[in-house]
Amino acid sequence: MKDTPGDELRAPNVADRSAFEAELDALRVREKAHTHEGDSIAAARRRLPMVEVDGTATLIGPQGAVTLLDTFEGQRDLAIRKAEALGKLPTMGAGPLMRLRVRRLRRGVLAFARAFAHRATPRDAKWLGSAAKTSPLVHWAMRYAGAVIAVDSGDRERARKLLEGAPDWPMQSAFRTFDEELRSALT
Repeated sequence: MKDTPGDELRAPNVADRSAFEAELDALRVREKAHTHEGDSIAAARRRLPMVEVDGTATLIGPQGAVTLLDTFEGQRDLAIRKAEALGKLPTMGAGPLMRLRVRRLRRGVLAFARAFAHRATPRDAKWLGSAAKTSPLVHWAMRYAGAVIAVDSGDRERARKLLEGAPDWPMQSAFRTFDEELRSALT
């Protein structure tokens, strides 16, 4: 059945059960192909190379120019409020698995903000671990936040384990700074 303009306003055709089943089967084939294509695109996106962001890049805000690294400096409450607001946004149009991934990532962002504000809750370490497994794009950010929580709670062994396998970050990388600061806290 080919869609034409205005079809959404008409009532569907009346058919017998076998005609309905045939059209439903054809639609399921199209849906399955659509899902596989979406999965393929998502996998390709995850394999995209990373781009280093210069932490000294200047952003213009209400108080004038600030560097990217200084954006939330001294504004930990604001970072936490922004992360909480993010968690309340709807995930319209997403299927159940995508909503689950988005929920995990949003919880991870909130746990990340609380970790770096040194205000972690008991469940934050679990949320960070879940977010780290959900997306390779945030994997190390979530692990570093988990290490901050471990250092804050005195669990140096857990912090060391979270830092294991960390890449050799470029000199200008914020991750290099996180890594160096955390490792110095463990010595």
